[in-house]
Amino acid sequence: MIALFAVLFAFEKIALVDSFDVIPCADTETKAGTEAIVDHVLETGATHVFWRNQSGSVVRYPSVEEDRRKLRAPLDKRRLGRDDPFGWARLDRGADVDNLIAHVFADLKRKGIGTGIHFTFEESHCASATLGQWNLEHPQYWVRTKGGKPFYGRCSFAYDEVYEHKMRLVDELIAMGPETLCLDMYRNGGLSLAWEYTPKLEAEFRAAYGEEAPDDPTDERWIRLVSKSTERYMRGVSERCRAAGVRFLVELVKIPPAAKDDRFLWETYGFDWRKLAAAGLFDGLVVQSVDIVPSDVFGSVERAYRYVQANRGTAKVFFHCSAYDYAKGIPTYAKLTGLSYGAVAHRLLELARDCGGEGVVLECVDWQNYTEELNREIRGFMGKGNTER
Repeated sequence: MIALFAVLFAFEKIALVDSFDVIPCADTETKAGTEAIVDHVLETGATHVFWRNQSGSVVRYPSVEEDRRKLRAPLDKRRLGRDDPFGWARLDRGADVDNLIAHVFADLKRKGIGTGIHFTFEESHCASATLGQWNLEHPQYWVRTKGGKPFYGRCSFAYDEVYEHKMRLVDELIAMGPETLCLDMYRNGGLSLAWEYTPKLEAEFRAAYGEEAPDDPTDERWIRLVSKSTERYMRGVSERCRAAGVRFLVELVKIPPAAKDDRFLWETYGFDWRKLAAAGLFDGLVVQSVDIVPSDVFGSVERAYRYVQANRGTAKVFFHCSAYDYAKGIPTYAKLTGLSYGAVAHRLLELARDCGGEGVVLECVDWQNYTEELNREIRGFMGKGNTER
């Protein structure tokens, strides 16, 4: 029945899954446990499932580029684990299967569900346990603030060696056979252009402008300089996906109702999504969060959606229906409007359809955060102007 639903209705319902989040609820290191997660996620009526491949820079599959078996024993004091089930989990290899992601893909394909990998632009997430080994071993490329304070959780994309490392990681993802790669710009890990004052970029700024790099990282000259690295990375991912026949989606966050206010992605990452969309780099844009206007919640969402549609280039556009409330999801909408969660979900689904969306993205489908009320609305929405309750 699920497979038939996916085939008949083109309106995609994409579930983003972070198996790490459900470690207390399922045996995430086994085939049976991951299958249980998949079955739980499909209660939403998802037609596609995109599996998270990493925690910060710590991968969740057998990687050559980030081989966890090479970690220093018995302890690397730079990356301490947690004294709880989250700290004990090892998702790079399963207890009864080598590659958990490959097993998930096989299970999804048997059920007629589209497959994808949900990977992140950030490289550290909340704790030192998420720091990647490659980054730790290459301090010459570490990002740093003005004045030289380094951060060992990320290497600057401005260096050719870092770019090549990141492309090898993308090649590993593509080799697992996903139908889609979805790049998450939503998780940030504290990253901003204030961390890009590397010797290389400061020297490039001096050569270009005859003065020291500005103290203000939102100086347009500084953003344009750093944006070259961001753009090269996006182009590299796009080229590899196209060559492999893999769909490339990128998430847009904090999209405002008016174009003049669209500064967050530019000032945070040097990411000019409109320029790259016009150049045809993306197969899809995901509007993952909107800077809603509290006095006009759904009106502001619609204006933001239509703004993205007007600047999408050749990309298809997906909108959100997110129970996850980190960046203004369904709980925030319900609080501002007085509507139930189900009514908010229904309105977001209608807006996605009416604004020409190809579907919605469910961020993130953790254990029971999508209630049966939400699942009923999402499952029943046809995307063709009809619903079944």
